[in-house]
Amino acid sequence: MTEQTLMENLKSTTRADHDSAEGHDFQRLLFSGQLPYETFCDYVGQLFVLHKALEDELKEASKDERVSKVLGDWQYQEGFLDKDLTALGRKSADCKPLPATARIVESIRATSKKHPIALLGYHYVLLGSKHGARMICPNLKKSYNLEGHNGTLYFDPYEGKFMQFWGEFKDAMNANHLNEAETAEILDAAKRMFRAMGEIGEGLHANAA
Repeated sequence: MTEQTLMENLKSTTRADHDSAEGHDFQRLLFSGQLPYETFCDYVGQLFVLHKALEDELKEASKDERVSKVLGDWQYQEGFLDKDLTALGRKSADCKPLPATARIVESIRATSKKHPIALLGYHYVLLGSKHGARMICPNLKKSYNLEGHNGTLYFDPYEGKFMQFWGEFKDAMNANHLNEAETAEILDAAKRMFRAMGEIGEGLHANAA
């Protein structure tokens, strides 16, 4: 039997966590463009806090060439989210984490100190979310009267090139030489991120109720 690649392992191991995160009412409302406008803006703010925390740690972890060879400038999302917040009338400096966001940020920072290679697990989840995010842009633009990339740049920033970029990311991830413990840490980080995304959505949905 052929051994799974890292990316195949990530997909199969986190499938239940992925499906659970996608199954929340918040995600259904987001995908259909039915979130209240302020809740959508709050969500973009939480994404900014989350991405900034992760990307700060990834830049530090890139001292390990196994991390640096996976990363590319195109993968960093903080700038996209900052532009979206500005377009939505928010300031990134004013964004404060919800409890669920604060917990996963704390987890990211702890992982960075103990097992920096495992940051790739968190990164896999957030970058992979572009598969669905780019499909919902039309609904977001229609629901919130957003034009061009204003307010939705994060959701589809690559103008049709995401699958090409994703393929490059997959190849770089699979080319890494990891021991069993490192692989387990990456898988665990990915599972934590999926769970956190569900919890962040729940928190935002509860605040909007």
